Formats: sequence, structure tokens, C-alpha cells
Amino acid sequence: MRAAQAPARARRRRNSPSSRWYLNARRPFTQIADHVLLPFAGPIAEADARLAPRLSDERIADIVHAVPDAWVEGTGHDAYVEYLSRRVAAPRLFPEEADAART
Repeated sequence: MRAAQAPARARRRRNSPSSRWYLNARRPFTQIADHVLLPFAGPIAEADARLAPRLSDERIADIVHAVPDAWVEGTGHDAYVEYLSRRVAAPRLFPEEADAART
């Protein structure tokens, strides 16, 4: 009986509002100001415009599902796919945040 209850508890934990951290994907990334490589980075808006279109939702899912199950235990692959897909969806705030952090 205990083994049968464990998957149900895991599902409830994974689907609980407190575990929906991926809903914060559109929040600003203020820690970019502390990134050690930021002073050496080239134009971030240009890199974003060039590279973001290469990350379709399907490509993100392919990459995330290549991660071993044990690494995403308790959260699951789908939550990471959702988070990253939302993070790269236009408009992306982080190029402007990174440029503003340089000043």
C-alpha cells in the first residue's frame, strides 16, 4: 500500500501551486548584473535576435527530454519544457536587462 501511495504523493507535489515555479519564467533576471562574463559579452540583443529563433518549443522539448529522469525527479520534464518555452517566448526581457546591467 505504501508503494502505491508514493506515486500519488509525487503527482500532487509536482502539480501543487507551490511547485509551479515555471510560471515565473517571465520574471526579470536581476542576477544577470552579477554574471562574471557580462563585462566581456558582445552585443546581447544581437545574439538574442540571432539565436532565439533556433529554440523552437519542439527543440526545447527534445533537449529537455534528453535529460535523465533522475535529474528532474519530483518536477518532471514537462515543467522544464514549459519554463524554458515561456522564457524564450517573445518579447524576451533579458537582453535589455543584461544591457542595462552593464551601465
